[in-house]
Amino acid sequence: MDAETKNALIDAVPGRHCGDPCFSGTRVPVSTMFECLAGGDPLSAFLAGFPSVSTEQARFALREAADSAALGEVVAAQTGSRLICAMPDRLGSEAYFTGTGVPVRDLFAHLRGGLPLDAFLARCPGVTREQTEFALRMATEEIERDYGLPQQTGYRR
Repeated sequence: MDAETKNALIDAVPGRHCGDPCFSGTRVPVSTMFECLAGGDPLSAFLAGFPSVSTEQARFALREAADSAALGEVVAAQTGSRLICAMPDRLGSEAYFTGTGVPVRDLFAHLRGGLPLDAFLARCPGVTREQTEFALRMATEEIERDYGLPQQTGYRR
């Protein structure tokens, strides 16, 4: 997908939510969707609560989170956390929920399918809610890095 198409789905605008990535054409931060999903809401509940966000936009954000090649590297760098680990494979590394054989990308595929977090946890009993919430926070941070405005230097609060 080219950059123009991606920006038609998620963008960051100065002065709108401090430049946080939002679903294009809305004032809804992408992080809000991840927070709702972490809270146990299915994708349909988020979309019903934020009708200005399209299903395509929401699924795109989840696909971006699942496809993030940097997720495994970011998590591996966080040695204090044992919630997710990066395991090398032929193409680099993939993030897995520690102590399980469940790739983190499976969580995002599950959520993209519109199923609630509790159903994922029931299907993958070795994965904890704490692990899934951590994965969703990491995905939010990755999208903010990819789509957010560049950090301004010399700015003080």
